[in-house]
Amino acid sequence: MMNSVRRLFWIPTRTIWKWLKRLGPKMGQARKKIHIGCIGAGIAGRSHIFDIISNGDLQLDALAVKTLKTRNKVQREFTVTNCSTDYRGLLKMEQIEYIVLAVPNDIAPEFAFKILQAGKHLLAEKPLLIFGSDFFKFALLQRISERKISVLYSRRLRKSWRYVRELVREEKMGDILSIEFHCNGPYRQRFSKQGHTFRSDARQSMGGVVIDTVSHLLDLMVFLFGRIGTVVSAQLVTEQSTGLEYMGTIVIDHFNLFRVTVHVSNEDDADEKKTALIRTNDGEIWVDEKQFAMKTANVDHRFADGYLCRPVDVAAGEPKEEHILLTDLLEAKQICTCIQSIYAEAGINLKKKWIFPRAKVLAKRSGAC
Repeated sequence: MMNSVRRLFWIPTRTIWKWLKRLGPKMGQARKKIHIGCIGAGIAGRSHIFDIISNGDLQLDALAVKTLKTRNKVQREFTVTNCSTDYRGLLKMEQIEYIVLAVPNDIAPEFAFKILQAGKHLLAEKPLLIFGSDFFKFALLQRISERKISVLYSRRLRKSWRYVRELVREEKMGDILSIEFHCNGPYRQRFSKQGHTFRSDARQSMGGVVIDTVSHLLDLMVFLFGRIGTVVSAQLVTEQSTGLEYMGTIVIDHFNLFRVTVHVSNEDDADEKKTALIRTNDGEIWVDEKQFAMKTANVDHRFADGYLCRPVDVAAGEPKEEHILLTDLLEAKQICTCIQSIYAEAGINLKKKWIFPRAKVLAKRSGAC
């Protein structure tokens, strides 16, 4: 009788082992941390550093900065132990899998090439590509190194835009008639342990309104529809001393289906306007930094907006319940091509000898490096 009972409840050891392996993380088994390095600790760099140290699955192993003054400041702010002014040591650290690149536009491609050559995955601050000629070298290095290239555009990680993308894919929002984006001039936010934030002068932004602000909206177009469209017109207001654009209106034709208009203002009340207004034959969709609202004849749907995760969290496989991809190299190439078209329509000659020197000066003035 006892032998029969034992046979009834007997479970093979191999089966038990499989169950334990599946339940490992839930039973307190430590997850393997993903090791990350960071080059650059300006305004954007500090934001990424904060996100890394706030994620328990990520380990910031090393940080490379430009000056001793910056190194001392970052060490006080984030208690980063391995912080150096020599990035080459960071590239040689075998345990590092990903490197966050947050340096001014003029030197970003050079550093990105070295990161890929060192066999590391690249998480680059936007836009990475400004000139199309760099794309082919990136594509070749990516193929040889077999490493990922991701550009850290963040708006595609917001709940509202992921929901809009779902509506587009499932054809639940009707035919789009027009899209309007409203935003103020370029700004940066810095996160610290004390939670302090600040906004820099829009006229002192490193890359100008097109690279700093409009590029985010171009990435949303790629994210929602896979393609951007053709730039119809671009009017940009520039600062006299630097030639840096800080206001403007841009119109894009999305393959004769609808038009996208981007209004960039330098007014303080620009934040009060809706970030985006999508008009369809069924109704309207509003999206701002706080909420999503969709109103049609049959639907009145609203919810609070927010980030599902931060860009560097995607390296750790978050959020667990949804598969998320950051902007890849081909998508960055689309954004780069559109940026060039915007400057051309605005009558601005986009050349390296023009953008690179001003990038250094403006980055220093705005604290972006």
